Amino acid sequence: AQEGAKVLSGVVKTIALQDALVLAGLPKLLHLPTGELRQSHLSTVLTLIQPELCGDRPGSTAMVNMILTLVTIQSIRGQFVNLPEESSSWLKGLADREIGPILARMVRNPEENWSLQQLAELGHLSRSTFARRFREVTGRAPMDVLTTIRMNLACELLRSDLGQKEIARRVGYTSMSAFSVAFHRRLGMSPLQYRVEHELNRVSDATEI
Repeated sequence: AQEGAKVLSGVVKTIALQDALVLAGLPKLLHLPTGELRQSHLSTVLTLIQPELCGDRPGSTAMVNMILTLVTIQSIRGQFVNLPEESSSWLKGLADREIGPILARMVRNPEENWSLQQLAELGHLSRSTFARRFREVTGRAPMDVLTTIRMNLACELLRSDLGQKEIARRVGYTSMSAFSVAFHRRLGMSPLQYRVEHELNRVSDATEI
């Protein structure tokens, strides 16, 4: 580590799948040299956090959460602006003029019975052009990304009280068997096993508190 370097760490929680996908596109560690930091908006924001962390002021937790939220938003802005031309990621996909609206539609409506042809038609592209462009900007095939979107949402819903049949419907599967096979293929366990494991972890965390 550089002498005099300051490290900020935190956990960003989100309940929106779109937000989670954007955050997944960010690097795990953001490094700003001192000169660059002074020139950025983050310099002003970060000077506010130390008194809140070191003191015992009323509302300090809320203030720290708000400041870290601003840091996250500013970091996302910077990533959009500075995406390398040759890079491929969720973030670049969402920012792309052609692919972004299609990817956003996939996220908003994962329950639809999407085909490669239907997705291509959303962008007024041929199937081959769409598939090539999609892979160029995201690094993955369209239907593979659709499965990831569906499984991420399924995991979120399995942590709720919804029945598995309803969850399968909400993520685009008309049969429980097809949903279970897709889920097991992607996560290495059945939906029921995932739900039970999550419940055991939740109870364990509550017991430790």
